[in-house]
Amino acid sequence: FKDSAGNVIIKERKGKERKGSVNLCSPIQDPPLETWTESMVSNWLTSIGVKETYIKKLHEEEVDGRILCELSEEYLEKKIGLKSGPALLIIKKRDELINSQKARS
Repeated sequence: FKDSAGNVIIKERKGKERKGSVNLCSPIQDPPLETWTESMVSNWLTSIGVKETYIKKLHEEEVDGRILCELSEEYLEKKIGLKSGPALLIIKKRDELINSQKARS
């Protein structure tokens, strides 16, 4: 959700809200992946076109940015139950994001 100033409002567990200026379409403004919350990961997964059922599975598994950095395609398929296409997409886009963040630092 966005407020009137264009800030992203992320609903955290237990109804807490967190405001930020994260623009998931513009990686230049993204905070480091390792600091992302579960909700930020879910928003990013939505932005890259992952189906809601898979996003819910990853959220239920409490995947935050730190964990997302460690996931493998095989783990997503065998342990989380994702199909190979979405698993490959997530890993490919995650690696692109990590590389773009490293290039900026």
